[in-house]
Amino acid sequence: MIAVALISISSFAVAAYIFSSVNVPFKVKEPLTVTDYPSLLSLFPNQTLDFNVTVRNIATVDYVVVLNFTLNDTSYQQTYVTFSSDVYTVGPGDNVLEAWMKVVADAPATNLSLGIDFNRVLAAPEVFGYTFTWSKDRQCIVDGDLVLRVNFTWNATHMIILVNINFNYGILFLFFDRNFNRFGAYDDRGYGFWPDNTYYNNSCSLDTGGVGMPQMLPQPSPYHTCTFNNKTGLTYRIALPKDLLPHKYPCHDKVLRAYIVFEAVNLYCQLDLLSAEITYQKCWGSEQEW
Repeated sequence: MIAVALISISSFAVAAYIFSSVNVPFKVKEPLTVTDYPSLLSLFPNQTLDFNVTVRNIATVDYVVVLNFTLNDTSYQQTYVTFSSDVYTVGPGDNVLEAWMKVVADAPATNLSLGIDFNRVLAAPEVFGYTFTWSKDRQCIVDGDLVLRVNFTWNATHMIILVNINFNYGILFLFFDRNFNRFGAYDDRGYGFWPDNTYYNNSCSLDTGGVGMPQMLPQPSPYHTCTFNNKTGLTYRIALPKDLLPHKYPCHDKVLRAYIVFEAVNLYCQLDLLSAEITYQKCWGSEQEW
């Protein structure tokens, strides 16, 4: 509704507009709920127990989540129990989040209850589970130590890989030892991720002589982004769908190996190639799905 008043001042007419205000309901809804969790957690001292927590996301976007575990005896928890502290990416739908707890060897017997909740965070903290360092006498890329840091996280649909290296330009390659014969497998094919967010799609080769790339231009990547910071260098964030991973074998029979290979070119050495081997075990759902 708009009210208009005409006010006459001498020979001039001035229009004064009075606008009415409205109140519109505003709501921010919680998109996540814990829908499934263990009915009982029972273990012995000096034992580690794996368990799952299912978080349902009713929104259409991803969230980054940290699970919180709280025993109703804070002193006992601080002294005897350790819980996993992973960071998860939760996509739309149901997400099975893998967690673990460990009880130290001298823990007394007890009967407690465990509270489970979560926090949504703005972004995944850049926590790196693997750090590889090459000193100056082992590489000519940087004047000092070259540090490559890697972290693997998981959600229901993707392997999420975070890689940081303290250099300003290079190609990051990711290989999986699909035939379990370790480094030097001529039939292993991998991905090449460029800093400009283009990539080679599972078409690079790896052998003891180095990395082979296809004779073609890299394509825009749907799987990674790369950023550069003057202090920390290049950071690659890669999210590979699980159907692109080597999961044709029962997950508890084989230790899967991933190879992170970084190829750098600078003014001091024409080419330097660094590689790091990482072992992991992972299974989505039952072994029959593999």
